[in-house]
Formats: sequence, C-alpha cells, structure tokens
Amino acid sequence: MTLQSLIRTVVKTYKTVSVLNAVPDAKWDAYTKVLSRLITQGRGSMVVILSLRDLRVDFELTAPEWDSHQEAVERFVEWLGRVTPAKAGADLASLVKGSKRGDTILLAPGTYDHARLQRDSEDEGLGFTTIMAWPQHTAMIQNNPVGGSNTLSIRSSSMHLDGLVIQGDDKAGIEFYDNFPVSNILLTNLRFLHGFTGGREWGIHGYSVGDLTVANTEMLGLEKGEHGIYLQPHGYCGRYMFDRVTVKRSGRTHSQIVSRNGKPRPQPGKLDWYGCVAEDNGLEDGGGGSAFTIRGGMKDHEATFYGCVSRQGCDPTLPVDLGRNITGSMVVDAGSDKSGGSWDGAGVAKLTLSECHFEVGSVYGGDRPNVMISHTPFVELMANTIINHPGSQPVALQLDRDTIQTLKVHPQKRIQGRISWGGAIYEGWDAFLAGTADDQRVVRP
Repeated sequence: MTLQSLIRTVVKTYKTVSVLNAVPDAKWDAYTKVLSRLITQGRGSMVVILSLRDLRVDFELTAPEWDSHQEAVERFVEWLGRVTPAKAGADLASLVKGSKRGDTILLAPGTYDHARLQRDSEDEGLGFTTIMAWPQHTAMIQNNPVGGSNTLSIRSSSMHLDGLVIQGDDKAGIEFYDNFPVSNILLTNLRFLHGFTGGREWGIHGYSVGDLTVANTEMLGLEKGEHGIYLQPHGYCGRYMFDRVTVKRSGRTHSQIVSRNGKPRPQPGKLDWYGCVAEDNGLEDGGGGSAFTIRGGMKDHEATFYGCVSRQGCDPTLPVDLGRNITGSMVVDAGSDKSGGSWDGAGVAKLTLSECHFEVGSVYGGDRPNVMISHTPFVELMANTIINHPGSQPVALQLDRDTIQTLKVHPQKRIQGRISWGGAIYEGWDAFLAGTADDQRVVRP
C-alpha cells in the first residue's frame, strides 16, 4: 500500500478524519517534504501535522504485519488516538508521568521548562513514549530559573525525543543518572544550543544507560564547556549508535565512552559512529582531549567509525585563544586512573575505521598525533584520509604494536604525516607498508 492510497483510504473509511490533500498523483514524490495536515476528533479536537517522509518510513516498517488495508487504517487511526497535544509552556514532567509506552506527546511551538522525564508505570504498553516537536516548528526546552539544573533528565526506559531544541545551561542538556538506570533510548533530530551562562558543560551526559541511539543531531556553543557526549555505561551498554551527530567547538570531545575501574563491566555490544562530524573540539586550556575518544574498560565491544569527519584547527574564524589548544581526532586506549594505572587494560575488542576523513592543522596545529590507537586486539583501516598539516605534531597515525595483535590494512585514500608502529617511525603510508612487509601482525587482504 502506498502512502497516498493509505491516506485516502483513511479519509474514505473514517469520517472523523479529514486530510487536506490536493497534491496530484504525479507530484507525490516531489512533495515528500511537504506537510500533510490530519484533523481528527479523538480526545478533543486537535491538529496533528506529520511529515510525509516520516509517515512513509513508519508504514513501510510495519506493512508486512498488516493483513489488509482495513487493518492498516485501524492501526493508523489508533496511533492518532494516542497523540496528546501539548500547549506551549505545558509541564512536560506531568505529561510523561501519566503516559504509557506507545504514547506520543506533540509539543506546540513555544518554550518549555526543564523537566525530569519519568513515567508512573514502566510496565504498561509497547514501544516508546515519544516527545516530539510540531514538525518544522520550534519547541525549545530551557532551564527556568537559570543555573544549577540539567535541562532534561531521562529516568524511564523506552523514551524517544524528536525534533526538540535544547537550550543548555551550566550542566547537561540531557542527563542520565546512575541511580535511575535506563535502556532503549532514542534521541533524534535534536539541536543543542549554547547556555545562558556562557556554555553548558555537556550536551548529553550520564551513567547506566543501555541501547542508546542519537541521530541527526547538532550541538553548538560548548567551547567553554566540556563534551558533546560523555557516557559511562556502569554495567549497561548493549549498542550505542551515533548517526550524523555534529559537534562544533567543544571544550572537550565530540564523544567519549569510558568504563572506569571499580564500576560494573559494561554488557557486551557495539559502539557505532556513522557520518558524524567533529569540528574544533578539545578547546579547553591545556587541551581537552581528542574529538572521538574511547578510554578503557570496553573490552567486550566492537567499535566502528564509518564516513566520519574530524577537522581540528582548520577554521580561520576560530579565535586564537582557542586555536592554541587544538589536539587531534581520535584516541582509543586503556585510559588511566588518577594513580596512573590502566582502566581494565583495554580499549575495545575490535576497531574499524572506514571512509573517514581526519584532518588537523590547516590553520592551527594540533599538539598530539591525529589518530592514536592502543590496547585494541584487532584494528582494521579501510579507505581513510588522515592529514596532519605542517605545524602540527608530525605523527598522523600512532599505533601501539605491543597491544594490537592484528592490524588489517586496506588501501587508504590519503595519509599525510608520519606513522608510528612498534617504536619505529615511518615517513608516510608507503614507507610503512614497505617497512612492515614481513610483520605478521600487519595483515593485507
């Protein structure tokens, strides 16, 4: 069933639903980003605006379960009946408190106060409790009064936030607490802005969260703060997926995942970064860490970076007092505690870098190797670009032979800078390949 036929069947079958639809058949594809207005008499009159693109994805995913067009229509109308419209300024905590999984809270354009998101019942319903902004309109969540609070704290599992603008303050935009462990969290189409007090500390921060997806999200204004994303799983994890997450100008990393000594070991799983963008991170005085960082204790995880971009010190508009702190694009290692010991002696079990572009120093030089990898038994490099411009630390790629058992190397797009391997320094990628021709740890497909 096509999207347009589904909508028309809804109109024909249910007189309580009308669709303002005047798009000719031949122009449906061209109007996939146009909004269709659905008016239903459910729990009071309300107008629900949904993008055609999102409807199409939803129906295609569930279409195999439908036995007939009639059942499809019934499911669609049932979904509309579980949408609660919220007026600007409504109390989000109260709306979530009484919700069930599968409910959607649709926010009207406007401003909302910070909130703790926790349902009364954790066992009722299926799916997510979704808080979404009216498509193509702004629902901003901010602290009121200013100071001392996280903007949103998530204290229930199976929560989905979509399309919100999160105005951070002097703590986190979104926080997960150790004493409220959660899982199955979906954060999509979010925009984090600078704080009232000159920059919040984190975009997303927290502990004891498992199975987290962050997608199509942008974080700005953290140059005086800390990390875009900082997570300690504390016995949880499963899969973390970061899909098209952009962090520009942060005091510390784009994203850092770490499991420290003395904390429960994270559940085995995967750490995936797809199409993420990191620009000018680690800007705090003394250097605030490399853009993408995995430090210690994730020994039961595989990490993949595909199509990610890191540009550090490449923006001529970056102020000089920040540009002097540029570091590098990636660190994966065992980390260290305050006494200097390693955190569980591991980075990750397997690391794959594919189609990534990591560049440092076209304007401001970086003070460390662009990419640093150790304590990871299996490392695979595929078609990457790693560039250290003159004036940066000369090592583009630092690989610790003592803690990498297998290094699988495919052809790379471009490596500009030195390669460090097993105590030897090679002047470029070709020299590295020639110098490791007999090294059994370096595997060529």
